[in-house]
Amino acid sequence: MKSIRKNLPLLMLTLVLCTACQDKNAESVPSDKDVSTRSEAIDNYYQTGEYNFPTNEDGTIDTTIPDDVLLLLSNQELIRLVLLHPRVDSLSYYNTIDLFFVSFRSTFNGLDYLLSKDGVENTLIEEYFSIPVSQVASNLPRSQYIDKNNARDFKNFFLEAMLAIVNEPIYYASQKPELLRLVHDKFRKKVELAHETTFYYESSDASRMFIIPILKQSGLLEEHYEDGGEALPYDLVLEGALEEALASPDGVVTRLAEDRYIVDLFAQYIEMYID
Repeated sequence: MKSIRKNLPLLMLTLVLCTACQDKNAESVPSDKDVSTRSEAIDNYYQTGEYNFPTNEDGTIDTTIPDDVLLLLSNQELIRLVLLHPRVDSLSYYNTIDLFFVSFRSTFNGLDYLLSKDGVENTLIEEYFSIPVSQVASNLPRSQYIDKNNARDFKNFFLEAMLAIVNEPIYYASQKPELLRLVHDKFRKKVELAHETTFYYESSDASRMFIIPILKQSGLLEEHYEDGGEALPYDLVLEGALEEALASPDGVVTRLAEDRYIVDLFAQYIEMYID
């Protein structure tokens, strides 16, 4: 059973980028009132140290951070704005969280600037460690996820995805081994509470972005399909004996079965190479 993404990776990426281009092209010329509203947001930042997206005259939210403010924002403040960005609400419309980030980064200067900063992984790791394992899963209805910066489970998997983007995950194996242990423990908790987790698929995706590349580079997971085709970095190659082992009696491999296998395999990796 091969992933659809194996056959259509370039098409999917093209669609994401085209959507981003359409979003940019759809931006209208700001009115005098919109300019005034942005100026008020800038003034408020200089007075309080906190930047908030201003609302335009037509009710839309101006999510482009002015350059003079952008350069002054701390990493923590940028993370806050990423999580409060209205585009985050469209996460569930994307096939995978990595495709969402491709589009999101191309349309929000705050995210692009954050992920391009030298040493930003240190802030991401600090924020990630501040969220305990017990808070990585929640069954709160999606409609109640208003302030995602303070929704610990939501913030947790966003941080995981960003950590996987700013560095090759294998980098952390030698530089931040304690991070790998925490990623494992949090993923195991997510799997245990899968049926009680509102954002399970998205949260699982973020863990897999971090874990699967490491398992592939260590030789514990296949990087290529049986026909020789190379899988995308975050895709699990599910064929042959592995597919048979994970399949239910009716021949179906569930996402939860995949995740249980991945978390157990990651525990073996940590035991072999980290502990």
